[in-house]
Amino acid sequence: MVSVLLALGSYLLLGFCTASSLRSDRTKRSSLCYGDLGCFSNDYPFNNTDGALPLSPSHIRPAFLLFSERSNPSAPFQLVRNDRHNLWTSGFESSLPIKIIIPGFTQNGNVTWAHVMMSELIRKERMNVIIVDWGNGSGFPYTQAVANTRVVAAEVAAMISYLNTAVGTTSTQYHLIGHSLGAHVCGYVGQIVRGLGRITGLDPAEPNFEDTPTEVRLDATDANFVDVIHTDGTEYDTISGYGMKAPCGDIDFYPNGGRNQPGCTHETWTNVVSHLELGPHAVGGMLACSHDRSIYLFTESINGRSCTLKGHPCNSYEDFVVGRCFSCGNQPCPSMGYSAASFRARGKFYLATLDSPPYCGNYYQVTVQFGPTMSTDHGELRLRILGTSGLSQTFTIQSTNQQTRRDDGFRQGQERKVMVVSRNYLGNILNVQAQFQEHSSILSYFWTGAVSLSRITVTDGKTEARYLFCIGETVLHSGQPLVGFNHAVHTTAGCPPGQ
Repeated sequence: MVSVLLALGSYLLLGFCTASSLRSDRTKRSSLCYGDLGCFSNDYPFNNTDGALPLSPSHIRPAFLLFSERSNPSAPFQLVRNDRHNLWTSGFESSLPIKIIIPGFTQNGNVTWAHVMMSELIRKERMNVIIVDWGNGSGFPYTQAVANTRVVAAEVAAMISYLNTAVGTTSTQYHLIGHSLGAHVCGYVGQIVRGLGRITGLDPAEPNFEDTPTEVRLDATDANFVDVIHTDGTEYDTISGYGMKAPCGDIDFYPNGGRNQPGCTHETWTNVVSHLELGPHAVGGMLACSHDRSIYLFTESINGRSCTLKGHPCNSYEDFVVGRCFSCGNQPCPSMGYSAASFRARGKFYLATLDSPPYCGNYYQVTVQFGPTMSTDHGELRLRILGTSGLSQTFTIQSTNQQTRRDDGFRQGQERKVMVVSRNYLGNILNVQAQFQEHSSILSYFWTGAVSLSRITVTDGKTEARYLFCIGETVLHSGQPLVGFNHAVHTTAGCPPGQ
């Protein structure tokens, strides 16, 4: 076990920490030139690689794997730049949209998620899909892979320029989709080929890129439209925080706050050790769970029909989850993922997802009004919503303020809001069930705490219908079974006097 731990620790440190001992004569030089791809320097601002310079194109040998609805997914056609016969026999259709998928660190063109995404794209509409295989340059050490992204980008840009010249495609036809380091490759391509139609950054890599100048990382000027999905933006600590926190697109989506995705095991060294007996793939899957979630959210959005991943403008995710940002004003809430370019919204947007596929859920805003005469008490309110089409999971409202972490208790006349995500659409709301559970304390031995509720409002995020439950001043004693409230008033007005 000790040897396994040492090996794992070495693996992680080699991948994401600086690797001064691995410097060669090549990394000590300040620049290298690779023919028509140009010259590459490790001087500022490209001093984010611990001195490493890109490996040669002949070493990386990026491959461009072309797929279309007419091609065999298991036998893609490999495009070769400056080979007209190769292009004429490829099946490439210059009049169609072109999607280019660029994987990230330690990945190659055979990675499963890229092929699943390709299949979903082709199912969506007729298009050309190209997967860039740069597996010979995407591996350890991480700083070398970071350096290699610039040569890979130069190769991609050269291929786009070749296609524009050879068959008359235009830069606006191209939509580049990159994950992790692949997102920054997309950004570099956009700096070389101006006027790209769109870049989608899937959790752009944070190590060696956060807080760097815009020419070093993906940013909003790299294409006509740049959308970014952030899913692993905790502080980087070798085993977590692989994605950027800072916004870097025209529109930046932060599902679940852009960190600690639901359904992912929290990345701690204790959990790493507990996953070792399951094998390296289990450890890798755990460490990359939040980082990779951006891939699966985007892929789900391509052909998602029953539900759309709507983002909401908000000051913070904490404000979002307590229901302060339910509306998008006069503009429609933008959809995260494939359809993001169809919306005019710009800036930071928050949303919540479920913990397993399908990740898209149905939003409900629940507002609870506490009674006017109750005494302050501390604990949690547990609620469920029943509609004509189903029952929600149980959700809670805590007396502890989630932003300040202070427990000021539930107080008389106070209004509390919460955002609920339900896997199923509930239909017309019929009933709300509530239960109070006070926090345990020494005083709990002497009496049972209680809260009173005077009004509950449920707003349907899909239809914006508002259901009002006027319940007088109903007392909920701690530990009492769930109490159901019926007779919702489907109205925009308030409760009648005395209710």
